[in-house]
Amino acid sequence: EFIVRSLLSKTAIDLMSLGLNAELACSTAIRKATILFGEGTAGLICLDIYGYVGMDYNTEGMARGVMSSYMSKPLVKIFR
Repeated sequence: EFIVRSLLSKTAIDLMSLGLNAELACSTAIRKATILFGEGTAGLICLDIYGYVGMDYNTEGMARGVMSSYMSKPLVKIFR
């Protein structure tokens, strides 16, 4: 619910439309959600038009994984 109420995905998309890369757009959007709703409320994975990935969260952990043509092996993490 916090993710929907904070328009988290839209915020990240708008930031990427302004020229931010996926990583910076994710971290900025998560910072905004944290200000609005506090820690432990959201996580986000972004993919920009070039195929680059950004991931950020304000929870204790977030399971995530990604593989792209520019990577030599998959990235899989739960914690920072």
